[in-house]
Amino acid sequence: MDIIDKMLSLKEILKTKIEHALKNSNTETIVSFAKDLDLIGRLEKQYREIETAVISLDQKVKLNIDTPQNTNKSNKQIGKEERIIFIQEAKEKGIILSEERGPLYKDNLGGLVGIPYASECKPDRWWLGLPNKKYQNIVLICKNESSERAYFIFPYTFCAKYQDKFGTDKKAKQIKFNVSLKNGIYTLLIPDSEPITINEYIDKFDNIPR
Repeated sequence: MDIIDKMLSLKEILKTKIEHALKNSNTETIVSFAKDLDLIGRLEKQYREIETAVISLDQKVKLNIDTPQNTNKSNKQIGKEERIIFIQEAKEKGIILSEERGPLYKDNLGGLVGIPYASECKPDRWWLGLPNKKYQNIVLICKNESSERAYFIFPYTFCAKYQDKFGTDKKAKQIKFNVSLKNGIYTLLIPDSEPITINEYIDKFDNIPR
């Protein structure tokens, strides 16, 4: 268990203990655990800031440098680094997103934000996936062979409209996204529906609640 998982585990334990203390009207215990929970929250925030700063610096130093270390990174690690870069860009625009687990984040209002990442598997094609949940926002990070990124930031209205129309895996545990590019036009392929042009959602950070 790494440090962030340990902090998340402690948060859940403290929340449970506070609930029990509330039922027993144990004010002193409630205050003590609440202070601990506040400390965990501040430590988690500091950890995220340090992690974001380190990853951003790493990306800056290694920009346009192809080394064996880079090529040996797992898709999971690359996806995490790409999400941290996006989170940092969002932060600079006044949008704070807190990591839940993997590609799942929470916005300032507690809404669930899914941020999957994919590199260009075939020319002008990207396949992405998310756990099958209800999202406030979905952000597709698509990176081409030239390391150029496109952020498709879908608002709640888009998510609500198409949530039940996205393709899924056989057990319906994962939502699947199929993005294609032709003549400068990005489209999202929806099963049994016409492809949706999604250029208008590129870099639309304002779609995420502040």
